[in-house]
Amino acid sequence: MIATRRLNVLGGARRLVNKVTIRIGRPRRVRVGEWACPVQFVGRGATHHIAGRGVDSCQALVEALAGIHYTLAQSGSRFSWSSIKDETGFPRAVPYSFGPKFSARVNQHIDREVERFIQTARRRLKRKATARRATRPSNITVERTRFARRSP
Repeated sequence: MIATRRLNVLGGARRLVNKVTIRIGRPRRVRVGEWACPVQFVGRGATHHIAGRGVDSCQALVEALAGIHYTLAQSGSRFSWSSIKDETGFPRAVPYSFGPKFSARVNQHIDREVERFIQTARRRLKRKATARRATRPSNITVERTRFARRSP
């Protein structure tokens, strides 16, 4: 195994929280030009296996990660990872099998949304900083008054 992640399975208010362990194996050559990266899901009373496949070990690993995302999404369960509800830590990968134009368009949309998020966060921080400055008492008048009294 090269990596392991534990996820909590979120249930109703009275259900116990179950755990699912995901184990990612080392990519291995299956035959010339074909690699496989095994993945094992253990928990909820069952063990499930999938494998990412590709022309090299990197593609097999990327496909395994995409397979994990897909398998968890299709399970119908809700998960939490690292105390974050509805998060697995396995993001959706942009498919490249639909061709470079499709991939470029999807990536362009993602980049645009990330930029919007960053700009919104910057505006929020700037407003907070301005609000903090506006609510703090100014030291300028205190300093001027103090110095004015000391002058002979």
